Amino acid sequence: MRPYILCALLKKEWHRHLANRGGLALAFLLIAAAVMLSVFNPGGTSTSDGGGTGMVGGVHTCVIEYASDSPLIAHLKQSKPASLKVEFREWKQGVPGSLVEYGPGTGGIQLRAIRPRGAVRETFTVQIWHPAGDPLAMLPYEQWFIRETRRYYQIAARQDLAKRGIDVSSLPITDFSGDDLWAVRESFDDLDRRTRTLNG
Repeated sequence: MRPYILCALLKKEWHRHLANRGGLALAFLLIAAAVMLSVFNPGGTSTSDGGGTGMVGGVHTCVIEYASDSPLIAHLKQSKPASLKVEFREWKQGVPGSLVEYGPGTGGIQLRAIRPRGAVRETFTVQIWHPAGDPLAMLPYEQWFIRETRRYYQIAARQDLAKRGIDVSSLPITDFSGDDLWAVRESFDDLDRRTRTLNG
């Protein structure tokens, strides 16, 4: 095709788009919506530092709700990740039968302390609240919560054993820096230790 014909067609197409102002307005609105999604959800949903899709079904804020302050809560507050937005809120028991609601783009992790009969120490029940139909939206927050809770209890166990004069060298702190397969590796290490113990 000759250049002057191509220029004439492009000019004609440009004037046609200028005449259709509704189409131009829609295009600008779509661009503005995409920019707003990326700005208001920097945490994303697929990874801890992913893109901004949470305004249409993801989670950009996680609320940790707890009944009372505890050493575990203090540890979680100190280990908040820079790439995720985590807020802490003291949990207040509502009206029986009332709904638990979070705003758009917000999920929750609720900790409720329990002490079963005969138990030596306090334990927690944990509930993960995610947007309806999108359980994976809370995955980055769940991974962080499980990792840091495990780290806290490992440190607490080592300190308690050390106070009683017990050697803690066989209870190392798990290396969480590599990836999220630490639980799988530990399960195989535990199997190996049990097998060696049984073999004498």
